[in-house]
Amino acid sequence: MSNSGAMSAHWKGTDAERIALLACLERNCECADGQGQTCSAHKILIAPNAQKMLDALLFYRRFREYLERKEDIANRIPLESTAPSSRRGKR
Repeated sequence: MSNSGAMSAHWKGTDAERIALLACLERNCECADGQGQTCSAHKILIAPNAQKMLDALLFYRRFREYLERKEDIANRIPLESTAPSSRRGKR
């Protein structure tokens, strides 16, 4: 069966992100189960909308990292510096 009509997807991330993707695929691969079928992890790469899925994976990976950085910065600010003073207005 020819696969000449299939579109190929291209990873648009960094080398480090590509290595992380490949590690994730390897951890979740079930192709070696002896049934000769493509596992769900690898189907992502050959699906008709593979490029859209890879782009979404990359976007959400980077967005997660952004949120984690923001949370880390917020956690460094002492709570007492952001809490309203309980002594205001008291004499």
